[in-house]
Amino acid sequence: MLHKHDEKWFKEQIAKLPAAYVAQAYEGYQSTWETAYEVEPVDHRKQNAARRAANTRLREFVERVLKLKER
Repeated sequence: MLHKHDEKWFKEQIAKLPAAYVAQAYEGYQSTWETAYEVEPVDHRKQNAARRAANTRLREFVERVLKLKER
């Protein structure tokens, strides 16, 4: 599921999170990837659509968690 080009970035994002949020980040990434893959109707676009959706979800999740930490 995790593309080799995303691996370094993914690890960097996860490392920013408090331990309490890591499992939620993994689960959300996987769920988002699978859903986006399934709903993309064009076979050759499935992986890219899944990567984009999952990476966007992770980026936004990390941003939200870090904002909560600032409070």
